[in-house]
Amino acid sequence: MRIILRMASALVLVLGVAALSGCQTTGSGTTAAGDYLFERNIAQFKDMQKVTSRDYKYLAAFDPNKSANATINELREAVIKAGTAGGFRFMKRDRGDQLRMADRRFLDTPNLDLYKKGYVIRESEDDRGLRVTIKELSVDTPERLLTSKFALAPGLERGRPGKLEEGISIGPDGKLHSYFELTLEPSVSGSALGQRTLGDYGKLVPELLNLGLPASTPLTVNLDAERSVERLRLRFGYFILPNGDAANLEVETWTRPNGELVTAEISFSTRDDKGYATNPRVLQASEDLLLALARAIPPMPDSADFMGSKVRVLLKQKK
Repeated sequence: MRIILRMASALVLVLGVAALSGCQTTGSGTTAAGDYLFERNIAQFKDMQKVTSRDYKYLAAFDPNKSANATINELREAVIKAGTAGGFRFMKRDRGDQLRMADRRFLDTPNLDLYKKGYVIRESEDDRGLRVTIKELSVDTPERLLTSKFALAPGLERGRPGKLEEGISIGPDGKLHSYFELTLEPSVSGSALGQRTLGDYGKLVPELLNLGLPASTPLTVNLDAERSVERLRLRFGYFILPNGDAANLEVETWTRPNGELVTAEISFSTRDDKGYATNPRVLQASEDLLLALARAIPPMPDSADFMGSKVRVLLKQKK
């Protein structure tokens, strides 16, 4: 392994949304009132205030002949330029840029049985040790996750329950779309994972043993070049949003062990993100920012078909 480089109430939320027509936002947004993704989701689904974070993601085009470092630096400058041109004020991080590296591997069966049932198991390793992340996925609707039994076995939580997160990207129709993730992070050592069978992970998340697959199903088959990447992530600053909030910016690349660059992603989330309990003006401006970046920075080919998901790209799973 390489070393590192170093819920406001629903009533308040609805009232805030109803007042959007009179809000002004940082940045030159062009989305009509009532057509923002968060407004559509609130109108369609109940309990959206349970979404604990919204992450805005954009798969950018990249030159496969350039290094991950060069790609990240180019996209950093492109993001600053595009956001500033869109009317957003850029600020550097107080502690300077942060560049970190980690090895990531995705565990599944040869036929991606877990992924096809809506689950992802990921291991990340860096100089801080091993981190296991297990996710349940749902495209376009959070309803499956709001009633899910997907939870960590008792005693394995890192002091917090599972997080219901929304990933936001641009779909084939040019509009913003959602995919939702229920994210679990057990506190566990590598030695506790045994042979990395489904049963081993079922000890962490018992619901994995109710998917119709034998507990003896081996998952180590995907610890190879096809399902392993080196992640390089740069945190470099933020754009100012209304209400004093900030859109914290990241650029991230995934590279296979053979040196092949797989994805280059631009992403941001709001500081101390509260999901749909965030001020509506901040939600509005955040969506405007993502669209501003997309208008100025070329997308990765077929990026809309991958729902802005690096995992979909890696696993070659279009929507």
